[in-house]
Amino acid sequence: SSGAYNDDGTLKENARVIYINNDNKDSITLDVTGAPNSPCVGLQNILNGYKKKKDKRPLCVRIIGNITDLENLDKGDIVIDSNIQGLTIEGVGNDATLNGFGIRIKNSSNVEIRNIATMNVNSDEGDNISLQQENDHIFIHNNDFFYGNAGSDADQVKGDGALDTKRSTYVTHSYNHFFDTGKSCLQGMKDETINNFITYHHNWFDHSDSRHPRVRTCTVHVYNNYYDGVSKYAIGATMGASIYSEGNYFRNTKFPMLISLQGSDIKHDAEGNGTFSSEEGGIIKSFDNYIEGAKAFTSYQEDNVEFDAYVASSRDEIVPNTVKTKSGNHTYNNFDTSESMYEYKYTSPLLAKEEVISFAGRVQGGDLKFNFDNLKDDTSYDINSALKELVVNYNSELISIGGNSTAGNSSLTSKELEDMIDDLEDQVTLSNASEIENIYYLYTTFDSNSIKNADKIERLYEELIQFEIEYFITLVNNLESSLTKTNIDEAFNYYQTLNENQKEQVKTYKNYLDNYIEEYANIAPNLIIELIDSLPVVDEVTLLDEERINEVYNEYNSLSSSQKEKVINFSKLNDLILKIENLKAENTALGFISECNNLKDKSLLTSDDLSSLNELLNAYNSYSALVKSYIDETYIEKINEYIDYINNELITEKSVILNATDITSSNGAVNGFKYSTNGTSDGFIKLKGSKNNYISYELETNYLNVELEAKCIDSSDAHTFEIEL
Repeated sequence: SSGAYNDDGTLKENARVIYINNDNKDSITLDVTGAPNSPCVGLQNILNGYKKKKDKRPLCVRIIGNITDLENLDKGDIVIDSNIQGLTIEGVGNDATLNGFGIRIKNSSNVEIRNIATMNVNSDEGDNISLQQENDHIFIHNNDFFYGNAGSDADQVKGDGALDTKRSTYVTHSYNHFFDTGKSCLQGMKDETINNFITYHHNWFDHSDSRHPRVRTCTVHVYNNYYDGVSKYAIGATMGASIYSEGNYFRNTKFPMLISLQGSDIKHDAEGNGTFSSEEGGIIKSFDNYIEGAKAFTSYQEDNVEFDAYVASSRDEIVPNTVKTKSGNHTYNNFDTSESMYEYKYTSPLLAKEEVISFAGRVQGGDLKFNFDNLKDDTSYDINSALKELVVNYNSELISIGGNSTAGNSSLTSKELEDMIDDLEDQVTLSNASEIENIYYLYTTFDSNSIKNADKIERLYEELIQFEIEYFITLVNNLESSLTKTNIDEAFNYYQTLNENQKEQVKTYKNYLDNYIEEYANIAPNLIIELIDSLPVVDEVTLLDEERINEVYNEYNSLSSSQKEKVINFSKLNDLILKIENLKAENTALGFISECNNLKDKSLLTSDDLSSLNELLNAYNSYSALVKSYIDETYIEKINEYIDYINNELITEKSVILNATDITSSNGAVNGFKYSTNGTSDGFIKLKGSKNNYISYELETNYLNVELEAKCIDSSDAHTFEIEL
């Protein structure tokens, strides 16, 4: 999402900009096409006007200073419910604040919220920012999250959720600063079935408690975040979620990663009930995370049942589908290695920590800064009384906006703006073009007579307009010597950023561009033919050629149906794709065969080998038919022979006697029996049903979870069972 902006940081050509401060928040007006009471008056009424979805013009809402007591809120929140060409709500300067209410987003697409602090939220929803339902392409970044008002539940003393995301997809939360928040980021509802693709990166979880994020059902990438003195847990996976945790820095985080009802989630819970309301687990893939000062973290490689995450040896390692959650048998969907995975800039955990500290939160770190006492605050769940006092009594220090006094508010001062203008280079370049435009828009909010170097920014902006025209002409002229799809797309997309006056001045070159687009459409099939011819022949292809083959295939797929028909050598490309698939299958099979060849001699087997043999057999069963075609059946026969040998020859004990005591529920009903062997509490027998003289139970230990048949041979207060193994 880029909201009301183009991807290069400039405003869209027909975007409208409104400035909101505490004086005009309920009186500002805007004509909104299709709104029943246009012009709409007040921020919330303006946003409500877009609900009719008839006005598609992008809207940029710029917040200045500390906004309080907003009128016409919906249950205490600003509500965004629109689907226009882009909406941005952004703070101006380091002190833009929404104080006393939150933001709720629903049924919306292409929304950006940045450079704002939220605090003292007092709404029915209770969240600082909440993505409610049916949202897509949402970008929440560079915001500060402070305490909300206490809710009715015991775990809402710091407010409810800081940044919750529900029933939304294609969402990025980045460079946000969470100050001692309680329930920081809930991700997903229990009934969600849509394909969620969510990213959390470069966020500073600063002495916050939990949910960073807590994920249900969703597909989530969590990378390069800084977890700084987290008192409960960082990342939580439930209900079949797939989470890729990559390059995060965990400093004194009690539990860096938790999977519901297994591993650290239950090992360190006195009652063994876990953290996540008995929800089934989800899989976390971990790579290159730095962990210091944690209470516990167990990898799958250390314990393939009671693990907190599968630790990959490389970023592109595929998590086998034999890796399953203890509760729910959920597997990892390997979204991060699929072709649909996006490109992103990844850094080491140490560098990520430095970037987060430097850039997370509002510009210049915001005007409300607070340094925690690590010795005391790293492990504390309680509200920090000093921070709470600052938040409750917050008031900004803005003196004026455009020369008009606004005592009690805060914003960018004329001196700060003059410094920004002074720092600009005297010549427009491609690298500083967007910076000049942004500073110029800030300049338009001031009385020009109050800005000493107004002539410089006005001159640069005029030069910028001409620079953009000339740059577009250059892009079009370059097509004569380098007619490629990439260059055409660059020229076309740059044209879209020009305003109407600029477009009028380059009409001739736009016609040239249209001609080039038509020309490329005619020659594109021939270009693809040349690319396919440049690929190796099928008999010489290796896995090293896979990336190049995929690139050519993607170029081919960009053609229209009629163009594809003209690619006369597509059969070669298709054969190469099939060959790559076969090579990958063969490679997987060779790895399996190698493991089989490394099996010990039958005479050396012990009962401890049963688990690894079963894993090997399960891996084979998960393979595609193509992979299995490369594996001789004798290997499977050998594995089954070894398993039968261990079961029939090495495990001689056929039954065991367990002494058990009743486990009663709150209403006194017997739910099952807690059993012990050799005086040690080993697990539970859960009542499943009965048949004849036998009762069906489910046996849970630290090592297995199986159905079994048991006969009660002593029905005194301490029950004794004979269990057939």
